[in-house]
Amino acid sequence: MEERSARIGAGAQQLGAAAASIPQRMLDLVLAAAAEPGSVTTLLGEPGSGKAFIAEHAADALISRLPGPVHALVLPRPPRPGSGIASVFAFDFEGFGAEGDAGAFAELGPVEHARGVVRRLGERFAGDAVILVAPDIDDYTPQDLRVLEGIARSGGLRIIATARHVTPAIERIGHGPRVRRVAIGPLEPAEAERYLARLLGVDRIEAETLQYWTTAARGNSYALSMLALAADRAGEVRRSRGTAWVASRDGRVPGELARLLGDTCAPEEWGMLERIALAEPIREAALLCSLDTGVLARLLDRGMVVAQPSLGGSAVGIAHPLLGASIRAGLSPIRRIQLNDRIFRVLEEDLGALDPVQLPDRLMRLVVFGLEGGRELPYAWLWTALEFMARGGDPRLMLRLAQAIAAHPAADAAQAGSAALRATRIARLLGDDAARRAALARIAGILADEVSAAELPESLRVGLVLTAIRERIREGGDPQAALDELDALAAEHGDAAATPVAEMIRSTRVHVLAYSGRLREAAAACPPLDTSPDLHTEWARSPGRAMAALILEQRGAIEEAISSAEHARALSRLGPHLRSDLVDVQGFCWLLGYWVSGSAETARRVYEALVAEASADAHAEAHYSGLVETGAVLLGIQEGRWGDAAMSAERLTHRLAEHDGYGLTPLVQAALGLALAVLGEAEPARRAIHAAGHVPRVSREPSTGTGACCCCARGSGCATRASSPRRSGSRPGRATRSWRSSSCRRATRTPTRSAHARRRSSGARPSSPGASTPRSGRRCSDISSASAREPAREPPRAIRRPAASPTSASGCRCLRPRSSRPGSGRSCCSPRWGTRVASSRSACTSRRARSRRTSGTPSRSSGSPTATNCAAGRRGTARR
Repeated sequence: MEERSARIGAGAQQLGAAAASIPQRMLDLVLAAAAEPGSVTTLLGEPGSGKAFIAEHAADALISRLPGPVHALVLPRPPRPGSGIASVFAFDFEGFGAEGDAGAFAELGPVEHARGVVRRLGERFAGDAVILVAPDIDDYTPQDLRVLEGIARSGGLRIIATARHVTPAIERIGHGPRVRRVAIGPLEPAEAERYLARLLGVDRIEAETLQYWTTAARGNSYALSMLALAADRAGEVRRSRGTAWVASRDGRVPGELARLLGDTCAPEEWGMLERIALAEPIREAALLCSLDTGVLARLLDRGMVVAQPSLGGSAVGIAHPLLGASIRAGLSPIRRIQLNDRIFRVLEEDLGALDPVQLPDRLMRLVVFGLEGGRELPYAWLWTALEFMARGGDPRLMLRLAQAIAAHPAADAAQAGSAALRATRIARLLGDDAARRAALARIAGILADEVSAAELPESLRVGLVLTAIRERIREGGDPQAALDELDALAAEHGDAAATPVAEMIRSTRVHVLAYSGRLREAAAACPPLDTSPDLHTEWARSPGRAMAALILEQRGAIEEAISSAEHARALSRLGPHLRSDLVDVQGFCWLLGYWVSGSAETARRVYEALVAEASADAHAEAHYSGLVETGAVLLGIQEGRWGDAAMSAERLTHRLAEHDGYGLTPLVQAALGLALAVLGEAEPARRAIHAAGHVPRVSREPSTGTGACCCCARGSGCATRASSPRRSGSRPGRATRSWRSSSCRRATRTPTRSAHARRRSSGARPSSPGASTPRSGRRCSDISSASAREPAREPPRAIRRPAASPTSASGCRCLRPRSSRPGSGRSCCSPRWGTRVASSRSACTSRRARSRRTSGTPSRSSGSPTATNCAAGRRGTARR
């Protein structure tokens, strides 16, 4: 038994620590209930809710608040069955001066026990107030409950007890107004943030990380601490600017919760918990009857297992989802196979003469447990289960099904090829390189076999070939060889235009050209903007339309890009087989179009719609792609929430470093560089810009893709210039204030001609031969290295350029590639977050000429600006 005692004023340090760690509202309720002498306060809450923690700290707080000497005694937790300890009162009160041994003490009845405890406490603490803390009284033996009831009736002690729920025996402990019951519910988000922030030693928890943890733990304080500490031990918790966040969302659950629970369970109870955790929710009569009812009743009484309402009755499951996940995480591979096989045998025997193909729910359960148990399942079961998941489901299960079908001896060439196509796509989504290569090997085997290839439908055969081509390009293959192969494939089909097969080839051609940086040719190869009357043709055009939307947005054709992405997304959602990857990419293009156009409110609504769709499905592919998170980063930039944008971008870059299926890293790194520059963090901003142009290949991921098409590596120069340190001798903080204020105002402010003249009179000239190279050849790395070599100075004021200047760009719109040919006639964009202001080179040149006449600056040679010069402001300013 733990004893805590103090006089007036003592315990303040403990109270301060407790108040900082537990909800003050709960602590106040307990203190108000336990303040009266002789009170009996019972804290009710689920396991891990923190009720025992609150009870002990409430006793510590009462020590400092009550007058005179106060002592607090914390009883031990109820002993386990078979531990040899008969009572929580058996030994601890022997040390208070009682005569006789523990055996004599145990021979007394409950009433004599209660009187003996009160007498010995009175002898020990004569005249002093005593607080008795009794945890988990719902697990007390009947004799211990009667002893506690006798102590409560004596009226000389304050009792603070904890329990999961109220039982008839607990209701008999104390009567009248002195008996109080306080419900300890889940932590609210603000309380959870304070608790976790103190636990991790930071000022705040990043919003998405907090939501992820609180949702997984359901506000349970113990589960929250387990999640946070396990992530911290694994090195997944990042700390930056006083904020903690996790980079990974792989669903890993700590096993400490299960191991701690296992110490309190008998072997048969733990075995049943493992079976229930693996098979929950259990609603099948055969599985329910296979459980030992006596063990199940004990687990129900302890609150570890609950019966939940389900279709057609009730289902048995683990009380807390995190507890079930922790139990599953702690299973060894052999134990997992054994349990899955046992569950499969029970379900299979219960089938009788029924065909599970006609029972979708039963079939899915059989297939899941059969695959996990290593069973050879009938081909009809596998194929039907995959068809049931055509509109969505757990991607990992879909991958297992597709792999099993592709390798099944009973599958014909068409079925095996179709399954291999799906396995390739899902494996890339999940970053499972081994599974992806195995699926590609299966595709190659099918195409190499003349007999199998002849059995394939033409659209499927072309689809297999195109998938192999795209995967080679993503791995850094020769684009020209791929284009030659596409030409040969197109020649096989003659002049057939606008057919689904021809559109499939066209879409792949667009991807190959875009991935290799040949955006002008990719734009020419894109599908026409007009919608085809044939839905199959539009489905085949869908991949090409996604890339076309990105290219249109880069070229300033915002309305066409938005319309194309929105219509393609709507059509891709139709049909029996949903291509979630295409829907997600087109949704990102839809959001990006409004973002580039400067319509912040509409972009926010589109983003919220995408988030709502992803949140509605726990297995949505959007959780793995990073596209929605990239949209959050871009919105933070557009709305001027630089701190949130930097935090979201940092978290996303760590996640994309593990797997970046869409090549988003260049765009996110560039946005991170801009946000850090506005925040005044110059060196981290330079590193981010350099990383945007030099993306390392991780897990054989390419450095090109959707993000690279949105943000060419050379398009991050403005953030690099902004990250340059201020000139020595300037006022502290001036550079940061200038950058922040002007960045937030540039969406609505157009500079005057006098400001135009001041900028042109600043005399920006190349300082080296390298600075006078053609602008189309400049890269982000060149600008970054030049900025690192130049002397420290205040960030240039060129961020307030005229809206019509051909070299003006806002911080977020600078992330776009331009033609690599001087004089290509590409349009430029104003600082109004990407609003197109010039449709040709001549329009840009005329505006620039008028500006020169106003300022008196000699005319310069006109040429089509690249993204680098849009970002840097003017030729050579990076080396000024």
